[in-house]
Amino acid sequence: MNDLSRRDLLKKGALVGAAGVAVSFLAYCKKKAVEEPMAEMDACSDLSSLTAAEKEMRTTLKYADKSDKADTCAGCQFFTAGTSACGKCTILKGPIMPGGWCASWAKKVG
Repeated sequence: MNDLSRRDLLKKGALVGAAGVAVSFLAYCKKKAVEEPMAEMDACSDLSSLTAAEKEMRTTLKYADKSDKADTCAGCQFFTAGTSACGKCTILKGPIMPGGWCASWAKKVG
C-alpha cells in the first residue's frame, strides 16, 4: 500500500487549495469582464430620468444610438465625450452614444 507522509499530504492539500483559489479568481475575473461593460451600456440606455418632452425631442430629432452614416455624434460640435461608453449633447438630454446620430448633427469645428 502507498503510504503518504504527513508532509506529502500537506503539499497535495496546498496544491488542491491553490488550484481552487485560482479557478475561483478566474471565474470572478471573467464575470467582471462581462458585467462591467454591460453596466456601462445599461447606463447609456437609461432614459428614466428624462421628462416626456426630453424623450420627445430625441424622437423628433431622430436620434439613434448607432448610425449608418459616416457622420456620428463623436464628430459633432454638440457632443462631449463622457468617462463611460456614452457622452452628452448640448441639444439632447440623456446619454448619447459616440456612434449615434441625430438630425441636428453639425461638424465639430477645430
